[in-house]
Amino acid sequence: MHVDSVRSGRRTITARVLAVAGTVLVGIPLAAPIFLAAIFFVRSGGFHLDFLMPGELFVVVLGGGVVLFASSLVSRQRRNLTGWLVLAVGVLFVVSMILAISTGLASGETPAEGWPLAIVLGSYGLYVVAVVALFVEGVGLCRRLFAAAPAFNFPHAGIGGGLAGPKSDRS
Repeated sequence: MHVDSVRSGRRTITARVLAVAGTVLVGIPLAAPIFLAAIFFVRSGGFHLDFLMPGELFVVVLGGGVVLFASSLVSRQRRNLTGWLVLAVGVLFVVSMILAISTGLASGETPAEGWPLAIVLGSYGLYVVAVVALFVEGVGLCRRLFAAAPAFNFPHAGIGGGLAGPKSDRS
């Protein structure tokens, strides 16, 4: 077994682990409000969806995005798209915070109505769309990494295509 194939196998495993971990971390803030709304609906009969939860869990989204970007760097796949999406998530979150503070909605001095609310909710909506896009990118990265060749090829152990050889028609 060559040193390059071992390094390649380790790189593939590392990229896969990072991709799965990052996708899960980005997906938690998207799935949690839906999951909690379903639980609350079953228990009390009322529907309450905390649509602000992806913003409240921004640190989890950003951490997952950084892990996804690390996976794309290790695997050398989809680096540009993943990097731009992580940047978009960060910028859109900061923009929505700045708009909420500057319009007075964050402090409560401005009533939650009219154009200030529309601007803040619009920027927050773009942030959520960017988080969903990052999650979809993570799923796509996982699919590409797991569709690739096996991480290790042990030719003498019969694992990964070595001694096992091609399958025969005999049973």
